[in-house]
Amino acid sequence: MFDYFYEHKEEIEESAEVILDWDKLKNKKACTICTCISNLNFNDQSNYRNLMNKAIDLVVALREAFTPFLKMYTGDKSCTNNHKKEVNP
Repeated sequence: MFDYFYEHKEEIEESAEVILDWDKLKNKKACTICTCISNLNFNDQSNYRNLMNKAIDLVVALREAFTPFLKMYTGDKSCTNNHKKEVNP
């Protein structure tokens, strides 16, 4: 599934308006796709409301960016993980 999403990296990042860090984690059963919110400091509660709003906005943007590709996903033929699950968005 990672490879499928990675093929659409530019479209996903453009749609979400964010640059993502794509890491396949070779020889692992997991992969990561992540980003950071600048100035995130859980010890500074003065900007907590602003940071939570940014986090919510980011999650919504990522959901909207990935959903069209998730709906079109038919299975990763190159996946070596024998524990594949069907995707039903």
